Amino acid sequence: MLNTRSTWQLPLKLFFVLQTVCTSVLFAQDNISIGGYVQTENHVTLDDMELTWSENRLNLKLSAGNFTDYGLFSEVQFRGFGYVKTDSVSMLQGLEESGSYPGGVELREAYLDLYSFPFSSTDFRLGRQNINWGTADGLNPTSNISPDNLEILLDFGEHLAVDAFQGTYYGSLANLTCVYVPTFTPARLPPPGYSSALLSAFSSAMSLPPGVSLDGFTQKVELPQRDLDESSQYAIKLSSFMHGFDLSLSYYFGRYDLPVPHVISMPDSVITLTYPKVQIIGGDFAGAIGSVGIWGEGAVFFPEEVLLDIPGLPAEEMLKDESYARFIAGCDYTFENGVYVNTQVLHGFLHELGRENLNDYLTFRIERDLLNSKLTLVPVSFATSVSDWDDPDENYGLAYVPELTYRPVDNVEITLGGAILHGEGENLFRQLGDRDELYLKARASF
Repeated sequence: MLNTRSTWQLPLKLFFVLQTVCTSVLFAQDNISIGGYVQTENHVTLDDMELTWSENRLNLKLSAGNFTDYGLFSEVQFRGFGYVKTDSVSMLQGLEESGSYPGGVELREAYLDLYSFPFSSTDFRLGRQNINWGTADGLNPTSNISPDNLEILLDFGEHLAVDAFQGTYYGSLANLTCVYVPTFTPARLPPPGYSSALLSAFSSAMSLPPGVSLDGFTQKVELPQRDLDESSQYAIKLSSFMHGFDLSLSYYFGRYDLPVPHVISMPDSVITLTYPKVQIIGGDFAGAIGSVGIWGEGAVFFPEEVLLDIPGLPAEEMLKDESYARFIAGCDYTFENGVYVNTQVLHGFLHELGRENLNDYLTFRIERDLLNSKLTLVPVSFATSVSDWDDPDENYGLAYVPELTYRPVDNVEITLGGAILHGEGENLFRQLGDRDELYLKARASF
């Protein structure tokens, strides 16, 4: 007899999500707004035409409330992936719960805002929320509360929401924001070939026994225990506006959202990775000098030590108990002919943990709107890195990512782009050097 449990799993999730949305609408009395978008996105490698990403998405956003006393917001995402991976007839028949047609429902955000609560000069937000701090463009060393969403690796700046309590006090000279997150959420990683590039800095530093290779090892993660002492995070930020500039100072205590190798087990060929604790002190600014927008931010990291345990060998440090700093600065300008230019310099990328793993980066982007903004051309968009200034010719990386976006009608845009990756030595772009790709995205908003 056919097991229909997996067959009905997605419709049941859809039913409960729609029930939640409808209930919220019924209880909300003022200013109900529903919007969202439909999107399809596909990526294919240039060398062997392998389809690395094929996704269709329906995104629904609901906001309601009188926005004087309270407001609520929710975002739900329905996803279906276009590729099927199975060698089992029973999976094609729906006989196994895992199924063979990937997809699902994701509650991205769902929170309640209470204004002037509990005091007239404070606001309070509770629920699942995306908390992004910092002033730089997409790469923010001071933004560590919401974990990185790296499922499409070169789409930097995407984050996952966390279940949090957030309160903000509005003072005459400065604002104070306090955040408490009771549960730990790790970063969402890209497909296997891309994930290995993120961990390459640690893998290359491992001292393995003669003749031992990590090829074929299974990677497992060790999440923190669910008690509040181990899983919770908290952060505070003091922000102000002075002389035309936004300024802030922040403190974060929690864990890295990317894992570090902790134990290698030879008999069963398993690498166990852990999420170390870390304290981070940061600051940022943003403003303009004339018509040039400028920004910058930096953070000092104080990690806990992580030792790698390999049977038969002395333990070695994967992450040292020593401080290190990551920082970024940038500017942008729009010329009279409409050409927009954006550039940033960065020391330390988001996956580079520890002082000895930090590299230097430069990003540069030029874009131009044409045909009354129906067409946006990005002929120059690249990031370059140097991992060793003593020998830059053999220690560099380059990612070139041009794009063309066409808007045939209002609220519809189609984007064709590519990513050409190259490098030498040990760096992120070198590790991705065989994954040049084309991508096509189409989105209709409502």
